[in-house]
Amino acid sequence: MRKLVSSRLAALSPPEVASAAAAAGGAALALRGWWEEVNDSPAWKDGAFFSLSAAYALVSAVAL
Repeated sequence: MRKLVSSRLAALSPPEVASAAAAAGGAALALRGWWEEVNDSPAWKDGAFFSLSAAYALVSAVAL
């Protein structure tokens, strides 16, 4: 995997590498912001809990 990434970066010129790194950093910041919003939201936590509970109930019913 590292060889693949490094070979792609080696083929790019320095401005392209900088723009690719900036885009990746922007995407990471966007994901971090999204995760903070989801992590602090009781509605998302309740939704995840009830979804997992329903999935567990379905698997349990199928197993019986």
